[in-house]
Amino acid sequence: MINNLMNRSESPKGEILKIEKISNHNIYNCSRPFKIGNQLFILARIENIKTFTSQIGLFVVENNILKRIDWQIYPPDLELEDPFITFINDEIIFGAVQVLDKASDNEWTIKTIFYKGKDIFNLEKFAEGPSMMKDIRLVDLHNGKIGVFTRPKGGQFLNGRICYVEINDLEELNLYQTYDNAKLINLPISDKEWVGANDIYYFGDKKLGVLGHLARFDDNINLIYSAISFNFNPNEFSVDNFKIIARRRDFPYGNTKNDKTKDVVFPGGLVFQNDDVYLYCGLSDAEIGRIRINNPFE
Repeated sequence: MINNLMNRSESPKGEILKIEKISNHNIYNCSRPFKIGNQLFILARIENIKTFTSQIGLFVVENNILKRIDWQIYPPDLELEDPFITFINDEIIFGAVQVLDKASDNEWTIKTIFYKGKDIFNLEKFAEGPSMMKDIRLVDLHNGKIGVFTRPKGGQFLNGRICYVEINDLEELNLYQTYDNAKLINLPISDKEWVGANDIYYFGDKKLGVLGHLARFDDNINLIYSAISFNFNPNEFSVDNFKIIARRRDFPYGNTKNDKTKDVVFPGGLVFQNDDVYLYCGLSDAEIGRIRINNPFE
């Protein structure tokens, strides 16, 4: 079920992280790394290669090795994909895509669900987004409000566009009005491409850093996903510094879920370490990578 990638750059800059063995599963599409005490952790998608069902695992990052630790979301039988994490009003906010009905690998019903709590081991569900909407991301605006990035599809939003709205309380994530009020962010992309936010960084009331993905099909209907970033001014609703920050060819050979996903980078989050910035990301729907980059928001 796992094929070798056929393409690579001559001098890959990134690395593929090693993961303690979990038989018959692909582990990919991670959250932003976060600290508990002095230890770095990530959440990641764990997908059964036979059934394609997924759960979320918690991993400790030790150098270039990921080690799974005991942790689960309740109820534990939820099928969840593509985790993300942030911090709002001194609380942990964990979210993931819940698969509700999977008739085939290409036909399913999904929604984004949200949990919160004071620590990662004690989280309670508090909200869910609209049916079929992925890539909902939150940011604490430090003025009593919360910025919400959404990703509607269809109509003027084509195969997926990023929109933005501000709310006063996390419970407003349960209101359809919240998503209806989100305004389209104009980005320099083509009609054949789609885009979504993966993580948000607060740099003041006039600057949010958006880490996201830009996707399209090639001529053979294979997926091409790249990691992107841009600066967003929520007051002026303006964008600058839009760029691609990582492609699959920036990493070494690795595994892929199938031939359709061999050119996929799905960003999870950034670690700012002194003068270095590290991007953690899913690779080819099969592995997790890390790459040192320049600060994308400067």
